[in-house]
This record gives sequence, C-alpha cells and structure tokens, in this order.
Amino acid sequence: MLLAAILALWGTVARGQDADPEELAIRVFQIHFKEVSDIFLLIEGQVGETGSLWMQPKLKTISVTDTPEVLDRIERMIAEYDLPPRNVEISIRLILASTSEPTGNEHPPRIRDIIRKIDQVTTRWGNYRLLGSATVIGTEGEPSELRFGDDYRIGFQIEFAGERQGVVTVRLADFFLERKQALPDGKEDFVPVLTTSLNLRNEQLYILGASKHEGYDRVLFVTVTASTL
Repeated sequence: MLLAAILALWGTVARGQDADPEELAIRVFQIHFKEVSDIFLLIEGQVGETGSLWMQPKLKTISVTDTPEVLDRIERMIAEYDLPPRNVEISIRLILASTSEPTGNEHPPRIRDIIRKIDQVTTRWGNYRLLGSATVIGTEGEPSELRFGDDYRIGFQIEFAGERQGVVTVRLADFFLERKQALPDGKEDFVPVLTTSLNLRNEQLYILGASKHEGYDRVLFVTVTASTL
C-alpha cells in the first residue's frame, strides 16, 4: 500500500508539471458503507490527466487531487454510491415448458403473461407448468436461497442495489439453479442447471431459460423480478 501511495504521488508530480498549481486541489473522501476498492474503481476514470488519487483501505479514505470541478463531480458520485445496504424484494417463478399439447383449454392464469412474452420469441413450447413461485426480501451484500419443492433450489447474492446513470439497478451475483438427481453411487444430490449473474432494472421482469439439462422436448424457464424497498 505504501508503494501504491508513492506511485500515486509520483503520478501527481509527473503529470502535473505543466498544470497551474492554483487550479488543483486535494480532497479526502471518507467511505462509510461500501468497499474502498469499489469506490476507487468507480471514480478512477473521472480523474483528469493532471490529477491523481490513492486509497487507504484501513482508514477507509480516498484522496483525490484534481480541479474543483472534477472533485465536485467525484463527491456527487461517491455520495450516490456509498449508501447503507438496501433491502430488495426478489420474486422468482420456475416454469417447466414442453412440446406436448396443453392439458386444458387455457394456460395457467398466474403465468399467462409470461407465456405471451416467451411466445413472442419462440412458439416451440405448447405446454407450460408452474413448478413453484417464491418471494424473498434480501439485503444488499448478503446471500439468499429458495427451495422449489424437493427437486429444485435457486440461490444468489444481492451484490448491488442502487442508482447507476439515472437507472435503478439490482445486480444478482452467483445466481444458480440446481436440480436434485441421482448420482452414479446411488445417492441423490443437487447438481447445477444454470449459473450466471444478472443485472436487473428495478421492477422489470426478466426471463431466462436452461434447456440443455432437461430433455430435448422440455425446458426450464426462470422469471426474476427485483424491487428495491
């Protein structure tokens, strides 16, 4: 860390030789809630050619040298990002679709709107069955796990919940769908069906599918909606 600070200071001197010293100022930002390294990555692209920044993780501070205009902009960015952990309501539905004909005259009412959205992309699937639905209130930075009957489970971590470039976004890291199945030794255990990360707009429905672990004539659809509280 001492080396990083020395290099940052060297960068200030080296890049700022042609700048008017009166135009530059130094400001120390105290980080309260987020990781200092995350804030550093957030603002490093805002620093001008004659400016510099360095961080002190143990003190939870970032020092920036630049023009007052740049410092004001960085201060606003940090204020918008460095917020207490937010609670988020995550609603998930697990749907099994197949190529067989529907058993009834109409699709289940609870997923009719979702079926319409899927049919806009592909009309391959004729029969839909809701395997389960669940809603959980999680906290930014903490993991959550949901069970759908005895055979499926879904987990994720709410990595970020907040506003970025004027859009309220929720990022779910390490999102996984697992299904219970028999192993070669005769025991049963959960095996991965889908692993990904999701960037969700607030209150917007997101649909993803995982077909290769089902049969050729079946596919699992997962719908996810995130709402900040």
